[in-house]
Amino acid sequence: MHNSIPLLILSALAGFAHAQAMAFSAEGWALPWLQWLSMVALSGLVAHNGSLKHGVLVTLIFSYCNQISALYWIYISLHTFGGLSPSLAILSVLVLALVLSWYLPALFYLFWLIQKKTSWPIIVLSWASIIGLSELAKGQWFGGLPFAISGYAHSNSGLTWLMPWLGVYGVGFIIAAMSMSIWYLPKHAHKFLATLTLTTFISLPILPASQSTPGESISVELLQGNFSPILKFNEDKNKTIRWYIDRIQQSKSEVVLTPETAMSAMNANELGELQKYLQKDLSATQAVWLGVLDLQGSSAKNSVLALTQQKIYQYSKTHLVPFGEFIPNYFRWFVNMLNLPFSDLQAGIAQPPHWYWKNTYWLATICFEDLFGEEMASRMVLAPYPPNILVNISNLTWFDPSSSSLQHLNISRERTLELDRPMLSIGNSGITAIIDHQGKIVASIPARQREVLLGEVTARSGPLTFYSQWAGRWGLLPLWLLFILLLTLALVPWKTLRANQSPS
Repeated sequence: MHNSIPLLILSALAGFAHAQAMAFSAEGWALPWLQWLSMVALSGLVAHNGSLKHGVLVTLIFSYCNQISALYWIYISLHTFGGLSPSLAILSVLVLALVLSWYLPALFYLFWLIQKKTSWPIIVLSWASIIGLSELAKGQWFGGLPFAISGYAHSNSGLTWLMPWLGVYGVGFIIAAMSMSIWYLPKHAHKFLATLTLTTFISLPILPASQSTPGESISVELLQGNFSPILKFNEDKNKTIRWYIDRIQQSKSEVVLTPETAMSAMNANELGELQKYLQKDLSATQAVWLGVLDLQGSSAKNSVLALTQQKIYQYSKTHLVPFGEFIPNYFRWFVNMLNLPFSDLQAGIAQPPHWYWKNTYWLATICFEDLFGEEMASRMVLAPYPPNILVNISNLTWFDPSSSSLQHLNISRERTLELDRPMLSIGNSGITAIIDHQGKIVASIPARQREVLLGEVTARSGPLTFYSQWAGRWGLLPLWLLFILLLTLALVPWKTLRANQSPS
């Protein structure tokens, strides 16, 4: 056991590094080489090791430290804003991280069976498959919390060009296969040279060849109010609304966009009055997006309203976050302990139409909805006309100060790479940015400051990416089936079957 302690410490450090690689700087840059080396370390800890107990423990510690490092900021929401005691808030984060950490060690048993009796190419593909399945489970089960997915560190790496083809989960499979392959090279010198060469390759960004074509450039004004999230739900909410209204009325840009719930909670009468008040000052070539909590009796919808001089468009959030926006079965007792407003919202319709304005279609997402690239791809493929511009409005002030906004910015960059469309990202406390169709930050403003971002976004049209085509039609099912098929084929005792079929 004493000999294993350094290896378990290395596993913990690799798990922490894996998560930190995905939220490095305010410019949205990840550290792909750090994610790669953490995966190389994990692969090395389980390669050539015949102990099931060792493998389960290593993968559990890696996964647990990875999830804690990726989701620690939930503590801020629970304690600072939710009023939960520090001990209970810490315990809640630790329990959540533990639940999300069991997928990989549970699947490791299959890898252990395969590892004992087959050749290295099958071992490599099996390892990549259990990594892929564990990440798919985190991304889709229990509402989905796909943070710290391997592919999210590769918005600026040598594997970036694969994003419009395979998406983040497919790229994660490739990384896992590459990392395990190194440990089956015959000599230590070969392992070292391969690691050094691939680390260099991964550190050099290779952008995908875009199939879309540029369209009209539209002037935009993104408003980052940086108001306390609690302020917008008490008697001082008019101060925040007034600031946004003043900026909207002073704007000369074609489209002005506000963050999630910028207009706070409003009933139908209040929304109607606000719409009329703003519409009368809009010119024929102007539009405004308002983040609002649309009160629906005793519940509400997390919505965005797009106003022009004559029309009103509304999109309501469809993918709700457990605990923050809907209460899972048997957990109301926990949510009742929190002092968080509107924790049980109504979801919008599943396939909402896009906003159409100035010959362009705009696809709206709210908060962490852009974590689910397959859902955005579905809205692109199933719509009569695919969108030209992506928009995400958010309010991550509930988790400030933390790296949550850095993680979110990098995730938004991944969506532009997968879908080959630009994105406007507007956050209450940031990071507010204009991102082009290849994941480049065109312009941004620092987090946790009250500022306005002026710029232009260029619409893109043309063929949808390969990822959009398959993920938009079948979701992530093709990857589930591929990984399960590879594991199933690896578990078949082919040598025994051939021996039994040979003539005696």
